[in-house]
Amino acid sequence: MTDYRIALFVHVVAAFALFGGSAVLHLALYEAREAQSVAEARRWSGVLRRFSPLMPVFTVLLFLPAVYLVQALNRLVEWERPLTFTPDTEAYVERLSEAGLLPRDRTEVEERIRQSPEMQAMFVNTLNLTMLNAGIKANVIPARSEAVIDCRLLPGQTKDDWIRQVRERIADDRIEVELYSPDQGEPERVPWDTELFRTINDVVKEAMEDAVVVPGMTIGGTDNRFLRAMGIPAYGFIPCLLSPEERRGFHGNDEFMTVENFQMGCELMYEIVRRMVA
Repeated sequence: MTDYRIALFVHVVAAFALFGGSAVLHLALYEAREAQSVAEARRWSGVLRRFSPLMPVFTVLLFLPAVYLVQALNRLVEWERPLTFTPDTEAYVERLSEAGLLPRDRTEVEERIRQSPEMQAMFVNTLNLTMLNAGIKANVIPARSEAVIDCRLLPGQTKDDWIRQVRERIADDRIEVELYSPDQGEPERVPWDTELFRTINDVVKEAMEDAVVVPGMTIGGTDNRFLRAMGIPAYGFIPCLLSPEERRGFHGNDEFMTVENFQMGCELMYEIVRRMVA
C-alpha cells in the first residue's frame, strides 16, 4: 500500500455572524464567561440591556471551526467502505481458501475479513487520524482548525479519486481537503511472476514443508514504493513466525522478537539472497 496524508482545514472569517448591532458585545461577553455560572452571564446581560434598553432579541449563528472539523472527522470514522479485491488480494484469498485456511464462499470470506481490522486494511483505503490542531487559548474560539489523516491507498487507486471520495463523504463546503504531501506518486502494483518470488517460495517451503506462500498486502507504508516506482520488484517479507504478542508490539515501546524468530529470519533471508546472487 502507498502512504499518503490528507489535511482537513476549517477557516473562519469572523467569529460571529449576527443580525443587529449590540448583540456582538452581548454574545462575546456571554461566550467569554461561559465557564462561569449562568447567573453571572445573566448579570452581564442585564448590564448590557441598561446601556441598550431597546435591544431586541437577535438570532445569532456561531462559527465554530473546531466543531465543524470534529463533525467531518466523525463522518470519516463512521464511513463503511466496501471491500476492494485487487488481483493481489484475489490471489491471497484464493490460495488460502484452497489450503483450507479461509472459507470458499465469498460472503463468508468478507465476513471473516471484516472481523479482523488488520485483514480489513488489506481491502480498503485506510484512514488514521494522526494530528489535530485548533486554538491558542482556552477562552478563544479558534479561527482555524486542522487535522492530518494518514491514508494508505490500495494498488489501482488514485490520489485524485480518493480526495474526491473524502470530500463527498464529508459533504461540507466549509471543510477544505488537500494532500499533505502531494509529491508522492500513485500506488504501484508489483508483479509476482518473478525469479525473486519463486526463490522466496522455494526457500520457505524447504524450511517449512506445509507453508502456503501467497501474495499479500502490507498494511503499512514502506520504502519499497520507491523501488517499485522505478520498475524494481520489491516485496515486504518478514521471514518469521510471529506470535500475537510480537505482532501487537509493532512500533510500540515494548516491541520485541524472540531469539528463535531472529535466527530463523537471518537463515531464510541469507539463503534467499545467496540463491539470487549465485
